[in-house]
Amino acid sequence: MSGVTPHLGVFAKYWEPGKVKTRLAVTIGNQAAATVYRVFVDILLRRFSDTGCSRELVFSPDSREQEFRECVAEHQGKWVLQPQGPGDLGERMHRFFQRTLAHSRKVILIGTDSPTFSADHLGQTNELLDHKQVVLGPSEDGGYYLVAANGA
Repeated sequence: MSGVTPHLGVFAKYWEPGKVKTRLAVTIGNQAAATVYRVFVDILLRRFSDTGCSRELVFSPDSREQEFRECVAEHQGKWVLQPQGPGDLGERMHRFFQRTLAHSRKVILIGTDSPTFSADHLGQTNELLDHKQVVLGPSEDGGYYLVAANGA
């Protein structure tokens, strides 16, 4: 990774059956889809717990803090919990970047639908932020699996 260590945020939604992985749920059912989503959360927490960057799990809805606290408990203080707060996804992401860029020069945000996002990808994104203000990781469905910003 380059000289400045990034701040990594992972946006996560509570794994309520019928509310997550809904396209997958059509074929495997709501409960199984919610279980898959919960596994995705665990994969990302484990994968990035030992990176050199600061980390936070940014969760929704705010009322599910206890369930997310249980998720990060096994990682012994390596993750900070932060509620996403109200608003649509764009408003919540804007608030996240506004808050984190106030204290971190580089900020990388991924969603929990990115279980294959690796430490190598994190390093590549960090290096791109040395030369770019914004880095986007587009997904095949028209959205993004990653949004990163350099606040310098």
